[in-house]
Amino acid sequence: MATMHTRRLSTGREVLEGLNYIVITASNGADALQIYETRMNDIALLILDVVMPEMGGSNPCN
Repeated sequence: MATMHTRRLSTGREVLEGLNYIVITASNGADALQIYETRMNDIALLILDVVMPEMGGSNPCN
């Protein structure tokens, strides 16, 4: 899960962990992409904020 908004990040983490998901967070798209590249075999779903500094939500997918 990647967003620059700390409240959304913590709320999203709480909700998903409450549903027994393992959550990996990032504060921007560049960090999210780096995490994904190193842990892609562990990640089944990406949740990205569309407007983020350094790399917007759809850019990491390209």
